[in-house]
Amino acid sequence: MNIKFLLPIFCGVVAVILTPFITALLSRFSPPSKFSPYDGFSKEELQHRNGVINGVASVLCFAGIWIGVALYGLGVDKSNPWPVGLGFGLMAILPVTFITLATLTQGIKRYEEFWRFYELKNKMSIKILGVIYFCSRYWVLFRLTNYCFSRLFHCPRRGPALDRKFLEEKL
Repeated sequence: MNIKFLLPIFCGVVAVILTPFITALLSRFSPPSKFSPYDGFSKEELQHRNGVINGVASVLCFAGIWIGVALYGLGVDKSNPWPVGLGFGLMAILPVTFITLATLTQGIKRYEEFWRFYELKNKMSIKILGVIYFCSRYWVLFRLTNYCFSRLFHCPRRGPALDRKFLEEKL
């Protein structure tokens, strides 16, 4: 029985379970900055001004992982794990892109205000999340570009199974 189709679902469940623990760990080692130009706003004001943006970003986060899962349903080879990586990368890329578009159109101060709200809401510095988002964004773009070029130029996929098959044919 082939159960490789369960890999994205398993990864999603693990992510949902581990996220609160990872968030708590990150907040312990990287607390929010003590001072901000937006400290004049109360927590309720920040919630009112940024709650909808944060809610839409949360939905986009889950949409990102489901895009990876959906690719398996669209006929991607079940032994190919790149849709899982794409899904995890899109969990960061989609919300951050939306937040950037929704806030930067109103100016840099509005953008900074949202991230201050996010820091206070999640009790962790945005700097540590910036590193994570940066890494995931460039990993996904690298993998996606690599995949598209291999399809465009009809390059065979490489991997242990293909190498073994190639050697068996030659011997």
